[in-house]
Amino acid sequence: MEKLSLQSVLERTNASLKGNWKYAIIAITLYYAITIITTVVYTIISLKVPIPFVNILLYLFLFLPLEWGLSISFLNIIRGENIGNGSVFQAFNKDNYSRVFETKALQYIFIFLWGLLFYIPGIIKSISYAMTDFILKDNPDIKNDAVIEKSMKMMNGHKAKFFLLYLSVLWPMFLFMIPFFFIMFFYSSGTFTSVTTIIAIILLAVISIPLGLWCSSRWYAASAHFYEMLKEETQQQESIVE
Repeated sequence: MEKLSLQSVLERTNASLKGNWKYAIIAITLYYAITIITTVVYTIISLKVPIPFVNILLYLFLFLPLEWGLSISFLNIIRGENIGNGSVFQAFNKDNYSRVFETKALQYIFIFLWGLLFYIPGIIKSISYAMTDFILKDNPDIKNDAVIEKSMKMMNGHKAKFFLLYLSVLWPMFLFMIPFFFIMFFYSSGTFTSVTTIIAIILLAVISIPLGLWCSSRWYAASAHFYEMLKEETQQQESIVE
């Protein structure tokens, strides 16, 4: 069994995406298109007719199940399983929806409550719960607390490694934000005119789309590989104990 490391996860990520970029981009695009369009429509409507708590309901009942479907789409991709354009919507299957909704809602309630203590506890807990989506997929007989606790157990001793994986995959997006801050600084100082600023922001937006699709695809694939390797390691340790 190959040891879980950043290098091994990234190597597997790059290998599994070869020949599968089309499916990865379709899955990511569907997810972001639905979330962005829905948010824009809600915002426009709420400006005319304020509807309280609709944004929270959308997040709980629509965005969280879609997020789960996106994660599982990439799990299917790295496993070499069939993936269609509807994979992102698999949470809305009658056999999945209640389990996915209940578990994901509970997960984010826990993260929110931990986040109230300060940002750091919330970040640590979100990393502890990072395997929840995959465990929910592979263990149809459990849900809610049992899934979250299993994720916490698996991530014990691996949270720092997962955080470093996050940084190693998404660093181009962080680097990309630097020009944006410079543009806003020069605009606020009067160095840039409004027209210059708008043009610069449009150019950054155009560049950010392919960069965002690339980084997001690699991140979801890397997370799935991290789970697969961590699961193998956990199963091996459990067999040794037995």
